[in-house]
Amino acid sequence: MLKVYFNIKVFQRRFFTIIKTGKKVEIKKRPEKILAVIAHVVPDPKNAPAEKTDRLVACLDGLLRSLDAFHFKIVILTKSSYSMHENLPEYLKERIEIYYSDQQDPMYVEYDAYDVFKMHISEYDYFMFLEDDIVLNDSCLVEKLKKFNIISPKKDYVLLPHRFEYYNGFKSYFDQCAMSKTGFKANSYSEHLRIISEDATFTIFENSHSAFYCLNKEQMMLWIDSGYKWKNKIVAVGKLESAATFCMYENFEFFKPHPDNMFYFEVQHYGNKHIVNRF
Repeated sequence: MLKVYFNIKVFQRRFFTIIKTGKKVEIKKRPEKILAVIAHVVPDPKNAPAEKTDRLVACLDGLLRSLDAFHFKIVILTKSSYSMHENLPEYLKERIEIYYSDQQDPMYVEYDAYDVFKMHISEYDYFMFLEDDIVLNDSCLVEKLKKFNIISPKKDYVLLPHRFEYYNGFKSYFDQCAMSKTGFKANSYSEHLRIISEDATFTIFENSHSAFYCLNKEQMMLWIDSGYKWKNKIVAVGKLESAATFCMYENFEFFKPHPDNMFYFEVQHYGNKHIVNRF
């Protein structure tokens, strides 16, 4: 017992050593500045269910958690009479700005994220887009993007996350499977175009849609210099998917984490409307 007593005393000395010789914790903001644009369009917001506000709250809280180490601004991209931001709690209202799109069709509002980014190109280092049902929970998100951009052989290669839903103990990366009358069909990926890092492997997928992207300033300049000729074009799947992903193939190639490490870069889709189809 005496030996145990002295071992504990030796262990306890570590606290005094750290206090005496160590440094006080000082949490500093990272130098990168991030502009985050959330696409938020709700038809008839006065009669919309409270769930529409709840998902916007979850989206905003996810941004505040994940970007806390950075200087950032959040812009809600919406259309007049199509927003529920007035229902937000005060702590969120004071953290956002509102940009109203002039698009006649509310389904085209997401294309205008480009215009918001272009207006602020000189002020920020990263330009993040997400739909209002995307929930972030990754404080290393920007670091992962930076690492990918460093090892990427081309500037126009962009890393996107996999989306998942969670329901009753089950997690599903639903973008990589599709529901049909005959059941589930797994989507495809290619082994011919891969990027390998120390942390993960990345490749291209049949379905690259994520309802999220984040470009650095150099990539944003590539987009601006192109003139955005594919704006308001229905390129694949539908209007929202084209605006958030497929119209950007005019300038970029999108990668996601390889199936062997899909969890490396992921975002949560609010709710469970996709995953419940599996039960």
